[in-house]
Amino acid sequence: MSESAAEGSSDVPIFEEEGEGEDEADSSEIFSRDELEMHTATGSITAILEKYFYEDYESSGSDNENDEPGPGATDVVYEDELAAEKGRMEPEPIDSRPPEWEVFHPKEVATTKGRVENVKIDDAPPPTRTHGSSRNIPPECKTPLNFFLLFFDAEIMDKFVTCTNKYARKKYSNWVDTDASELLALFAVIMYMGLVHQPSMRSFWASKDEFQRDMFNRVIVSEAFTRERFEHLLSSLHYIDVSEMSNEQRNSEKARDGFWLLAPFFEDLSLRFSVYFVCGQYIDVDEMCIGFKGRHIYCFYNPNKPHKWHFKAFCLNDSCGYLHRFYMYRGTRDHEGTNESASSFPIYVLTENSEYHAVNHILCIDNWFTSIPVLKLCIDRDIHCVGTCRSNRAGIPKDMILKTKPTAETMGEVAVVAAKHKKATLYFSSWRDKNNVYFLATYPPRIDHVPRMIKKKDGTTGPENIKCPTYTNHYNIGMHGTDLNDQFTSYYAFKHRSIKWPRRLITHFLEVSANNAKILYNSTLPEDVPKSTLMSFIESIIKEILEPHNAKQRAEKSISSKVAENSSMNRTPPAKRRKCDVQAEG
Repeated sequence: MSESAAEGSSDVPIFEEEGEGEDEADSSEIFSRDELEMHTATGSITAILEKYFYEDYESSGSDNENDEPGPGATDVVYEDELAAEKGRMEPEPIDSRPPEWEVFHPKEVATTKGRVENVKIDDAPPPTRTHGSSRNIPPECKTPLNFFLLFFDAEIMDKFVTCTNKYARKKYSNWVDTDASELLALFAVIMYMGLVHQPSMRSFWASKDEFQRDMFNRVIVSEAFTRERFEHLLSSLHYIDVSEMSNEQRNSEKARDGFWLLAPFFEDLSLRFSVYFVCGQYIDVDEMCIGFKGRHIYCFYNPNKPHKWHFKAFCLNDSCGYLHRFYMYRGTRDHEGTNESASSFPIYVLTENSEYHAVNHILCIDNWFTSIPVLKLCIDRDIHCVGTCRSNRAGIPKDMILKTKPTAETMGEVAVVAAKHKKATLYFSSWRDKNNVYFLATYPPRIDHVPRMIKKKDGTTGPENIKCPTYTNHYNIGMHGTDLNDQFTSYYAFKHRSIKWPRRLITHFLEVSANNAKILYNSTLPEDVPKSTLMSFIESIIKEILEPHNAKQRAEKSISSKVAENSSMNRTPPAKRRKCDVQAEG
């Protein structure tokens, strides 16, 4: 910390202990002598971090085989064996003791002309994969439709076809069975309605008069489906068979899971999202809000969200905006019977797969998730983690909580403390930006610089570089994964509202699937080929589906009209009725 920053911080916690100005290596008291020599020789703290995360954990018991077991040792062994026989081992309980914090002095990194985008992120854990990329892509995948059908493959489409037909046969007496190609055309029309907005869904078939047809009617839609057929398909769309269920069975399933009609679909889709993409170094867990104003047990209200009434899904995203895994939030029922809290359960579930462990992922989370138990969970799974932290979280050092708001003189002050946990270290950082910001992380920070507009002493306002922990850049890189996904899916969303919640969720995840497919498609293109935008990608999908479908519909209409014309020409005119003789005489 520079002297100027320290002078303006009389009302903030003490950032430096005695010995300020001594060699930085001597001030890092939380490391052993060997680690300190390694740090001095390499000039980088990441070597120490690698040592913490990738050495095998030592056993907490005695190394001497001849030591006698302590009290209760026999019972512990028996319980472990019994649990193993049952095929389930209980997870190791998280240490609930409050950490013991010590002052940590981060080093400064050199910036390039003070520009944030040019700052080298050389203090982060070494990347195994800098950027996410596609994987397991079949060689025949060449077009946008091929990539979209990786998610809506034959297995998923067969379930939709079978269950939709069974449901519609009981609902409509004149139902004609659908097939996979017609349902794909239905999905294409839904995506088209997201690109081309109309005041109502029926406006696409407007035909009251010539003026109305020219204003609203879209031939691409009216050729694909009649209005009645489209509405029947949309209202009959099902992923599980409910045709033989009684009302009691339906109510029982609804009480068990509010999303029971689409729960298998969510599981199948989330699995396919993760199969075809491997995440880069930066990942994040955040909530995704899906606007809905109908009645549902898991429809939540939050006035601070863009959609005040909404469903909530917790998602694990790559920093490029690819949705890798997700599950629908079901309130307190999610974490009932577990040791996890409401804020730690999404991290526990979404990072449970071993593909995220020990590959130098940096998990970025916001202050709703960030807590010391969550970071300890990440350490146990070999996942680096950084997140903004609330000032009232249990276990954080209370003397690091800033009591006053930042001023132009105090902006840029940084303080860091550290606490040991197993073979890793937790770091808590307080930073004066325009507001007081707190970070909690599992790896050490450095001092970086960011530009801010600051009012100077002469009354003018201009850009000035202020100090910040490098967590700031890491957090901004990682956390925009969910924001990017929400941003892209909102551009061309199906905006025709419905009180039927399955329709709302199916149409939403169609948009998410299109965005994920676009990312996969672009990742396979050569570097010298321009990347596809989401709009052009969706247009290509619609064209590939509807061109052959509409051509088939036109051919069938032409044949049926010719048959009707021929039958009318060959039809014998009815004989002229003769009048009754009695009636004729009268």
